[in-house]
Amino acid sequence: MGVKLDGLKVWNDSGKERGGAGWIAVSPVVKAGQSHHEEKWFNIDTWKSWRLAFVLARLQRKVWEVNLTFKPADWNEDKLVEIDGEKVTPEALRRMAHQVAQSLRPGGLSWDLGALSGYGVAGSLEAP
Repeated sequence: MGVKLDGLKVWNDSGKERGGAGWIAVSPVVKAGQSHHEEKWFNIDTWKSWRLAFVLARLQRKVWEVNLTFKPADWNEDKLVEIDGEKVTPEALRRMAHQVAQSLRPGGLSWDLGALSGYGVAGSLEAP
């Protein structure tokens, strides 16, 4: 089974003066009072890898789906979300997304290779 790309798209305008490239997560609905879907952009220059930018964009999309009570394609009846073969609760998914984002920010938690490899990210979170 392949990876679903629903709600994800790629951009690459790196040939331009202020260009960039990466993955974009697109919200599944348009919020009231807005004329377009919310987007979150994950730049490969910021995250240092196409794979990490993709994983973060996919995770953002899943968080939006869970928060809106949509059933993602890999949603199952016991209310768990499956990510790369691992089943987690929506709350655990939100905590993991928050930890990953915090660990990769300057001055955030540092990371060390290992434990998140099951989530498509080669690293584990450790306090400095």
